[in-house]
Amino acid sequence: MASNSDSCTHSIYSVYEQELVDRVHSHFPNNEPNYFHFFYATASPFSNFHPCTFSENGIEYSTSEQYMMYHKASKFIKTKTRIVVL
Repeated sequence: MASNSDSCTHSIYSVYEQELVDRVHSHFPNNEPNYFHFFYATASPFSNFHPCTFSENGIEYSTSEQYMMYHKASKFIKTKTRIVVL
C-alpha cells in the first residue's frame, strides 16, 4: 500500500513567493496560462506607468518608467536629456 506522502507534491516556491504569486493571480481571476497579460493601463499596479513616488540619491521619480528612462539616458545620452526625462 502506497503512503499518502508519495502522492504529495511540493511547491517550488517559498511561502513568501507563493503568497506573491497568489496575490498577482488574484488580480486576474480568469487567468489563462497560455495568454500574455499586458499592463498598459496606469490603473494596474504592475504597469511601469502606475503612479508611485519614490526617490534615489535625492532625485524624486513619479513612476518606475521615469526611473528606468532616466538611468537609460544616463548611460547613453547627455545630461540635458536626463533632465528632460524628469
